[in-house]
Amino acid sequence: MVRTMTNTAKNPKTITLQAMIITMTILPLVAAPASALTQGVMVEPEQQPATAMTLINEDGGNLLHIAARAGNIKLIRSLIASGVNPNARDEDGDSPLHLAAKHGHSNSVKILIEAGVDPNIRSKNGLAPLHFAVFNETADTIIVLLDSGADLGARDKDGWTALHWAGFYGYVEPVEALIAAGADLNFKGKDGWTPINSASYYGSVDAITTLIAAGANPDIPDHQLLTPLHKAVIRDYPEVVNALMAAGAKLESPTKGGFTALHMAANKGHLDIVNILLAGGANPNTRNRKGFPLLHQVAEQGHADVISALLAAGGNPNMRDRDNNTPLHRSASEGNSETVTALLVAGADPRTINNNSKTPLHNAVFAKDLETVKALLDAGADPNMTDKRNRSPLTVAIEMDFKEAVNALLAAGGDPELHDRKNKTLLHRAAADGNMEKITSLLESEADPDRRNPDLDTPLHLASLNGHLQAVNTLLAAGANPTLRDIDGNTPLHWAVLDENREVIDALLAAGANPDITNKQGSSPLSAAMGIDFQEGISILLAAGANPNARTRENNTLLYIAVSDGNLETINALLAAGADLEVRNINGNTPLHWAVLDENPEVVDALLDAGADPRARNNSGKRPVDLVDTRSDFADTDAFSRLNGGL
Repeated sequence: MVRTMTNTAKNPKTITLQAMIITMTILPLVAAPASALTQGVMVEPEQQPATAMTLINEDGGNLLHIAARAGNIKLIRSLIASGVNPNARDEDGDSPLHLAAKHGHSNSVKILIEAGVDPNIRSKNGLAPLHFAVFNETADTIIVLLDSGADLGARDKDGWTALHWAGFYGYVEPVEALIAAGADLNFKGKDGWTPINSASYYGSVDAITTLIAAGANPDIPDHQLLTPLHKAVIRDYPEVVNALMAAGAKLESPTKGGFTALHMAANKGHLDIVNILLAGGANPNTRNRKGFPLLHQVAEQGHADVISALLAAGGNPNMRDRDNNTPLHRSASEGNSETVTALLVAGADPRTINNNSKTPLHNAVFAKDLETVKALLDAGADPNMTDKRNRSPLTVAIEMDFKEAVNALLAAGGDPELHDRKNKTLLHRAAADGNMEKITSLLESEADPDRRNPDLDTPLHLASLNGHLQAVNTLLAAGANPTLRDIDGNTPLHWAVLDENREVIDALLAAGANPDITNKQGSSPLSAAMGIDFQEGISILLAAGANPNARTRENNTLLYIAVSDGNLETINALLAAGADLEVRNINGNTPLHWAVLDENPEVVDALLDAGADPRARNNSGKRPVDLVDTRSDFADTDAFSRLNGGL
């Protein structure tokens, strides 16, 4: 709350000049028209011709306001005698008596009251002349007003008495005069403020001392339960705090939010006041109404000097909040390295965990503050402690691409083999993302390139699956085994084929990947390529030595599969690589039998062109032509004629 009393006073030199001019010109012309007057006076048009009784100045007041403000007794008397209204108001609702009181003109106050002005006349804000009189260092005007019947307990619209305002301005004589007259020392305004509250908020030490000496209560709170001590702390007035404490002000009185004076001083970083309060016995381990410790609040805000003061006064550096966070957790989460250092020096444990099993080091990494990370590591923080999600600080640093922290954590002994809840190591994550900086850093830290996750994937599987060629090459160069199988029996080569990535396939083959190795479904990389019609992959694998006569679990060769699919391009590739035309399946059928059964003339022609034997018989003694339905369209094709002609 900030309050001010309306002050419409002009420059004193201007006021004096106006008064001199008016004195010289108005006295002989009090009945003259307004045109006879000079600077600083306006004439209202509708009142032409005007007299001194109707003239107004630029503040909306009449000539009597100017005279009262200047304290010109002779002019005041003359204007009143000429009929000027002594109760007239200016734009602020102030009467000449208000202005005379405000400027300490006690004789002018007497004259105006003698002229019939009510000593309790009010302005727009409900201010009486007595409120205005405290604006001066001396008490003469106050005494005159009180002797003339001014109400000592008069209240403005906010319920403030003259003593409230005297405390506000801090002049001792007005305070003493009001106290001597019997003013209520502990009267509360509408906001609950007492005079000592207003004096404390505005830093009026002498007024506070005077009020306390007279018996004012230094502990009365306002409607927000803020005491004078709280207000002095908020405004950072160490001298006022000392004065209130010397008077016995209670240090632990809480506000509505449960904050003591020490809470407020510490949270605002007012170190001098913090030290004063601690020296007076304030509790450095205090908590607010919700149980949140002061040390945690200050740690979050980063007031390192205040933290040091609290700790030196007995603050517990390992105190816990309701989530089991220590001040070190809170400070680290904000990246306040200076505060972290102060806590560590005082004995804070860098290995403590909160309810989520996070350490301060986790929080520092999340805050991406390298200085805090280093400070904690230097103090013995464990880079391998994991939270409830099984993440170490190193895991978090890699996830956040905080490479400076990654290097610092690895240098401090961070284990690159730690895994998350899915049993993926840091290298698995980096390989899946193709993050070369992380991969390189982890491999340099001796991360195992063949480490398995629950699906038995190695980092090479994940890099191959996601087509990260550079990652694949780096892992292979680090010794990754390209023939290891995952839980389904797939090798990295299977995944590279399914990703249709020629460059990765070439890299794996060059590193010794086996193109004939089969998964649990009996599928080799070559059959996988055939399954998705990846012709370029088929050519690469066959050129690398993949067996064109490999059999599936059903004992069918790859040529059978290609014939069954009717894929001429694959058939030709297999034949060119040496696929056996006369190989039999369990029923004794050759690929030509299959082509006839599928009634595919193009495939039949291709097989015959390659030298397939149309006379070959299956286990039932049937030749390919014997399988033709002579009523079908196939019987009308050249391929059927070639079958018959070859017999």
